[in-house]
Amino acid sequence: MKQFKSRHLPKHTADKGMKSISAFLDGEERQQIDNAPWDDTGDLPLVSFSLAHNQQGIYLKYSVKEKHMLAHYKNINDPVYKDSCVEFFIAFAGDRAYYNFEFNSIGTALCGFGDGKNDREDLPVDIIATINTLSTVEHQDTETGLYNWELTLFFPFEVFTHHHINNVTGEACRVNFYKCGDELPEPHFLSWTPINHPYPEFHLPGMFGSVVFV
Repeated sequence: MKQFKSRHLPKHTADKGMKSISAFLDGEERQQIDNAPWDDTGDLPLVSFSLAHNQQGIYLKYSVKEKHMLAHYKNINDPVYKDSCVEFFIAFAGDRAYYNFEFNSIGTALCGFGDGKNDREDLPVDIIATINTLSTVEHQDTETGLYNWELTLFFPFEVFTHHHINNVTGEACRVNFYKCGDELPEPHFLSWTPINHPYPEFHLPGMFGSVVFV
């Protein structure tokens, strides 16, 4: 099973706000979202992320370079996977059910919980609104032709509404991370772990990897 470690983010760094958190995550080990089970064209986004945690919650930063960018959806629980989208799935304590957190490049969120793709329960809008986001989007680079964007996220433990969590230090959770863009001119579907499935599908908890919160 693919695995990595998430380090502790100091409280004084978190207290300074999202820009400080983003800078901290820039210094953490980056994981690549570079598995493309359903596409071998080679013209795919370059995507990485880093993850940290503390007694307040979980911190995640994505960095993306891609040829096309779309940010159409503006309301919580809109179908942001149709835009330029990054996703974070996590299951706690060996649970079969898992949370899905999906965001377009401007931070609009779609979040749910359930055992599989067809029995998802949307998280409440007021709970999703507590997720802090910091989005940075650069215009298309004239030399590379790519859009560069970053999204920094803070998940307070309260967003995990089906669990009573106040600390993850020492825990190992099953996770996966994705990049997609269903309605981009050139749709793509990338994952952190390798996926063996005949068509694009992210709701496959049996193919999650693992993160250890140290």
